[in-house]
Amino acid sequence: MSYMTAFTRPDLLHGVIALSGQLPESAMPEISSPELLKTIPFLVLHGIYDDILPIEKGRAARLWLEQHTLDLTYHEYPVAHQISGVGVTTIRTWLTEHLPAESQAGRAATLHLHTGKGIAHLSVYSFFQNRTTSNP
Repeated sequence: MSYMTAFTRPDLLHGVIALSGQLPESAMPEISSPELLKTIPFLVLHGIYDDILPIEKGRAARLWLEQHTLDLTYHEYPVAHQISGVGVTTIRTWLTEHLPAESQAGRAATLHLHTGKGIAHLSVYSFFQNRTTSNP
């Protein structure tokens, strides 16, 4: 879902965090603004032993993003379809480096990590706000 939002509405995003995700399996959507998409930072984490979305899905995303974006951080970890402790640290560091200055000054991003059945869900508030909004 984060990839689809970036491809179709990049104006809404300050960045994308894709955790054990994949590019759309059907035809790629038309990129609404290729130049704006290039400016969005991406963090992609994928488990090497992921049996839900195999590592090849993450590697395919990395190859596509390397050709279409300017700011890609990609990591593979020796885990299944989950986030390792090192992955959580990577996310925290990446957010600190990429959070818009006005969001950092006004309020910190809230990072919730819910782990259940080996799947982690990440919700980040105040990071994914309209890029044209000057006061988050």
